Amino acid sequence: MAYIHKRGNKYYYCFEVSTVEGKRKRIERVGGTTKKECELKLKKAMKNFDEFGMIEEKKISFSDLLDNYFKEYVQKELKKSTIKTYQNSIKFIKKSNLGIYPVNRITTLILQNFFSENAKKLTKSYLKNLKSIIKGALSYAVRLQYIAISPCHDIYIKSKKQEKEYKYINDFSEIENILNELTEEEKIPFIIASYTGMRINEIFALTWDNINFEEKYINIINNINYISKKEIYLTTPKTINSKRVIYIPDILINYLKELQQKQRKNLFSLGKYYFRYYLDKDNKIIEVEEFNEKEKRFKLNFVCCNNYGRLFTYARTNNIILKIKKIMPNFKFHLLRHFFISYMINEGINIKTVQEHVGHSNSLTTLNIYTHSNTENKKLIAEKLNFGINEKQDEKNTENKAKNNFQSIKKLTKKQAI
Repeated sequence: MAYIHKRGNKYYYCFEVSTVEGKRKRIERVGGTTKKECELKLKKAMKNFDEFGMIEEKKISFSDLLDNYFKEYVQKELKKSTIKTYQNSIKFIKKSNLGIYPVNRITTLILQNFFSENAKKLTKSYLKNLKSIIKGALSYAVRLQYIAISPCHDIYIKSKKQEKEYKYINDFSEIENILNELTEEEKIPFIIASYTGMRINEIFALTWDNINFEEKYINIINNINYISKKEIYLTTPKTINSKRVIYIPDILINYLKELQQKQRKNLFSLGKYYFRYYLDKDNKIIEVEEFNEKEKRFKLNFVCCNNYGRLFTYARTNNIILKIKKIMPNFKFHLLRHFFISYMINEGINIKTVQEHVGHSNSLTTLNIYTHSNTENKKLIAEKLNFGINEKQDEKNTENKAKNNFQSIKKLTKKQAI
């Protein structure tokens, strides 16, 4: 449906188009000062929409669009750690054939071919990440009226590259084996993760004033984001639900008390050689030799640090994980969180309570982790089912055997009687 109407001294053209969701969208534009001029613009607009999915043909490459999207949205709206991830993914997209296409020439088929071509060399999770970025950039293009409708819909993602399979931790004896491979200094984040289910960035961000020894709880209010060796930031947690208070067992309370005393002794004995940190106005963690009065209110006393007070980093943790992989080849730090969730549910703690404790946005995420990691219980169920069937079968066999014995005795008795 298309029509022209006059408003004041100008003519306007209107027509309706259907969106991907099947809804109708009304488009209205200024057509000029004469009806004939307006009719010509209406025909051109409808033709452009049919051919390119847009009203007015605006030429911009997808590569340039990604640059604008990164500058105007990603850098302004997202966290620094997420920005780094987007930056690397956008570089990959721009280097591909997709980057040279004009935005208004990109179709669903072109996008599908891009994902199909990369299915052999990229994991499914990385492909999903790329899809999210492409979808966001094309939605941005719609807002800027480069295109009328985003072609990023009904894209099928199937990766032929195998995701790594991880052996889940099933009991505390496996954690003890892991800890036996580490020094006392290296154990710190691993022990905290095992008894709390906290994320690695939450553990690294822990300071001693986050721990209440009397009430026996940890107040999780921060995350650490590593951009580079010289760029480390203290930020807010992953989601709203990630900001939480968790209660911890006596065994961890006692461990942390001893650790705090040890760090105080190290600080006293090393003096100015002990590493110190404070937070600047941009939430960047700054390393200093000594504190002055102005910096005192930003002072950070981290729980996870070495004997010299140096903060734990990803690089150091990865080196520790390499030691663990000697006994558990597919180990990753997040498995400790999975173990904690499964253990709590096995002990009878309800899903909602566990969800709130670990900071998940919904209980479905918690339940999915439990069902994926709880392999031993799945095996146990199978064993129990087999046992039940065998038990009944044994009873049936015994009953049949008794009947057969009875029939044999009966026949024998008859023969003897004859």
